[in-house]
Amino acid sequence: MRLVLRIDDSHWYAVEASDGEVRAVAQIGPLRQVLATAPRDPSTGAVSTSTVSTSPVRLEVSCTDAPFAGQPGKNTGPDQILFGFQQGGTTVTLARLDGRYVSTEVAGGFTGRVVGVCAVGGSAVVERFDYDAAP
Repeated sequence: MRLVLRIDDSHWYAVEASDGEVRAVAQIGPLRQVLATAPRDPSTGAVSTSTVSTSPVRLEVSCTDAPFAGQPGKNTGPDQILFGFQQGGTTVTLARLDGRYVSTEVAGGFTGRVVGVCAVGGSAVVERFDYDAAP
């Protein structure tokens, strides 16, 4: 399963879960990179390839203001995108990226970012999807 924040096919960030691990992945133009990985079940501390994890995992993508946002005279820069997941009461942040690479500033276009869920290799069950806009 993949939770993706994208502007087009060549500019997207995602957090994806497979049987054994959760990954943060980024594609910027022709470059696709796995940024970080973590075991699917953080409580075990190990990835098991012989068994399929049936424990639910909650994938998360969030956007935060630039570090100096709102401070007069500071170059605030772009927003920050965080990728992570929750499982068994534990929250794991996998990566934090510069938001400009999934913006019209870099990628062009005019629609802005979109968020979505898709299955990656096989089938997936989405039990819930929440979108919480910043106040």
